[in-house]
Amino acid sequence: MCNVDVPWPLCSDFLLYDWTDLDIQGYINSYYNNIVGCRRQASCGSIPRKTHGYQKYWWDEELTLLKQKAIQSFNIWSSVGYR
Repeated sequence: MCNVDVPWPLCSDFLLYDWTDLDIQGYINSYYNNIVGCRRQASCGSIPRKTHGYQKYWWDEELTLLKQKAIQSFNIWSSVGYR
C-alpha cells in the first residue's frame, strides 16, 4: 500500500506562518507527485500488461495470405460498383 503525505502545514494555521510562494509550491508539488505515484503503483499491481501481438498468437502465414486475398476480392467487388 502507498502512503500520501498530506501537506498539513498548508491545511492548518496557514496564515500564522510566513510562507513563500516557493514553499507553497513545493508542498503542493510533493502532494501531487505522491498521489500520482500511488496511482501508478496501484495500476501496475492491478491492470494486466500484454505484449505486442498477444491477442493474435494463433495468426500465421496462411491467414495472412487469406486476408490479402479477401482484401483483393473486396477491392475488385467495390470497384465495379457493389459498394
